[in-house]
Amino acid sequence: MSKVTEMAKDEAEQTEGELGPETPEEAEEEEAQNPPTETPTEPQPTPEEESAEAQAQAFDREMRRHEKAIAKLWEVEPPLARVPMEGAIGFMFPGLVEPKTHPDFIRCVTCNGHGRILTNSVRSGEEWADCPDPRCNGRGYWRRDVQPVTQQTASASTFTPVVAPDNGQRDEWERPTWMGNPEIRAQPVQ
Repeated sequence: MSKVTEMAKDEAEQTEGELGPETPEEAEEEEAQNPPTETPTEPQPTPEEESAEAQAQAFDREMRRHEKAIAKLWEVEPPLARVPMEGAIGFMFPGLVEPKTHPDFIRCVTCNGHGRILTNSVRSGEEWADCPDPRCNGRGYWRRDVQPVTQQTASASTFTPVVAPDNGQRDEWERPTWMGNPEIRAQPVQ
């Protein structure tokens, strides 16, 4: 018998076995003889997921290695504080703390805090310009106008209710009030 004939017979037998029993009685008998042994398998990660996971693990190993070396260099005990700034990788010197924001300052929404904007010019040297927003003036932030506290205002303890402004009005940062307050959450629909 040739190899091709053998392979065809084997394939036919496998196909018949895959089709299963023809009657319900045969099905019960086959199930009793061969209980299901397959356990549901978890979906296998794609090569991209495996690659990303391997890259993240390698990065974490390198960060731990560098942390140990820097701690030894600075003569301090790990763990070191990691740099909290977005887009930065590294460790902070021992004793330094994360910079904080103040409620009287807000990032300029016109230049996104850069103090400069793209002009869309193709002329060399004219691609950037200082932020035109008068509240920013190229600084990258807006500062809230704060009234100095005097004795007269400090001693007067009058209650002023907070009233939601109407459309067309502006908030303390001169933004239109319709833009919304990030502290206000949507109410559930009833």
